[in-house]
Amino acid sequence: MPAGWAVWYIAVMPGLGDAGWIRRGGLLVVVVLTACNGADSLRMEGAVPAELWSDIPVLLPRVTALSADGRDLPNVAVEVRVDPAANARVENGRLVAVHHGAAVVRWSVPGTDLAQSKSVDVMVPDALDVTCPTTPCTVRVGEQLRLKATVRRGAEILGAAPVMWTSAEPKVLEGRAPGVFAARTAGPASVTAVLGTLSKTIPVRVSAAKVDDVELACAQDPTVPDGDDGACVVKIGRDRGLRIRLMGGGQTALGFDRRWKVKDRRIARIVDDKLSGLQIGRTTVTLTAGGKTATLPVEVWPAACSEKVQAVLTYIIPEDVPRRGYQSYRQRRYRRYDDYGRLLPRKVQLACRVPEPESCITFYKEERDLTYPDAFESCCCRAQVR
Repeated sequence: MPAGWAVWYIAVMPGLGDAGWIRRGGLLVVVVLTACNGADSLRMEGAVPAELWSDIPVLLPRVTALSADGRDLPNVAVEVRVDPAANARVENGRLVAVHHGAAVVRWSVPGTDLAQSKSVDVMVPDALDVTCPTTPCTVRVGEQLRLKATVRRGAEILGAAPVMWTSAEPKVLEGRAPGVFAARTAGPASVTAVLGTLSKTIPVRVSAAKVDDVELACAQDPTVPDGDDGACVVKIGRDRGLRIRLMGGGQTALGFDRRWKVKDRRIARIVDDKLSGLQIGRTTVTLTAGGKTATLPVEVWPAACSEKVQAVLTYIIPEDVPRRGYQSYRQRRYRRYDDYGRLLPRKVQLACRVPEPESCITFYKEERDLTYPDAFESCCCRAQVR
């Protein structure tokens, strides 16, 4: 008799038999073969993850039918199905995500009420973002960089995803754990996060561990010349970029805090690593980073001449100036003597196309050591001797 079949003996009264029935001792015995497979329970080897991500198939656990005494029944088929099939399906023993939503995986033995089921959330994201603790993304040699991946579907942020991380330059930035990288040597690098068909790459700069030198200079600006002694020239109300370079061990040092100090904050200030002119004059700015400093002289010049006169004033030139440049006609025409040949104070009527020209004239006389006519011209002022 085949395994898995049960035998039932039914006694029937004599004389009721018919062809094909078996008579024994006056009783009719009917042999009934019942298709009972003997399966009593199911055993699952493995687990189904709580979340199923798109393009990342998951191997389904092995489910075996067991007899009442715990023996495997390899000949008993166990069927598996997914409901709803629109969200996930089974391919070659693996569970594959189809559509965002929820699904139930169910194992059962046909013809019996034996069944097991597991619920799973099907995740089908449409965006993958990577964030770095600093902007731009930098890390120093000997330190660890921790990146964070965010997976979204529309505006909804999904749970923790099995993102794969790789470094394009492992000799510079070495992967240690998911999203964790160790900085080995200074230089440029990049990190890529991959989730199924989604990917995101961000550039990373590995900096020297310390600062050995600070270089500070003005950015190129063709509208203004260089000042005396290499001073950085900026006009009132204008900004000028600064070239900053931190070096350590022959490599660029990044990610170090910068502290600025302006000697005379009435003349200039630093905003977002840019030099801004406030008032005509001369001062210095000092940058400190990583324990090293650099100083840059600064000259603030007047803004460009406007089309209209913005200030009219009477300027008095002291008696003892100018003392040089007697060959210059422009200087001679500002000199005034009385009837006895004595030098008298001169009142000069100025029409200036810049606001507050007094500080401008004083700057060019004292700091730039120009003659008064040249100082007036540099400050967009036209003068007439009274």
